[in-house]
Amino acid sequence: MAVSIRSSKDEALEAEEKDEARWKVYSDGSGIDGKIGASAVLYRDGQEIRVSRLQLGADTDHTVYEAEGIGISLGLGLLWAERCVEGDVTIAVDSQPAIKATTNRRPTPSHYIWDDIHVHAAAVRRKHPEARITIRWTPGHRDVLGNERADEEAKKAAQEGSSRPGAIPPIYRNRVLPVSRSARKQ
Repeated sequence: MAVSIRSSKDEALEAEEKDEARWKVYSDGSGIDGKIGASAVLYRDGQEIRVSRLQLGADTDHTVYEAEGIGISLGLGLLWAERCVEGDVTIAVDSQPAIKATTNRRPTPSHYIWDDIHVHAAAVRRKHPEARITIRWTPGHRDVLGNERADEEAKKAAQEGSSRPGAIPPIYRNRVLPVSRSARKQ
């Protein structure tokens, strides 16, 4: 997977406007009402086709940073579930630290999440070898439709709970997520 983080919000928004990838995933994490949620929204040819949400749990046990990473993993799960994905694929994420963590192989907070991302990315590459995935920074709350949808769905995950099991990657269906030391310190 390639990573693209532009040096300014304006440059990142310009990259978003010029992005002609047939497949786009927008992912996000959110904390609201004492809960943490993650989401991914999949688009094909500009049309929303699937959503995946996961409620991580209480904000005393989990962080939005974790949810941002799990959102990327949910997005990869949505891509994997498709029959045929070819060409350029963009995963748009509004968290630069989460994107940077995808390239870090050293242990970091919540490292299991980034390991899951690499497992999901490898599975997508095996199933869809013609897909060229780029994780790209897209500034949040700047009227980017896909990003706004992912934000809505992440809040919905936090407040209302996870998607039905079939819309969640198997690795997260019955998994109890480890408590985050960072969340406990806050």
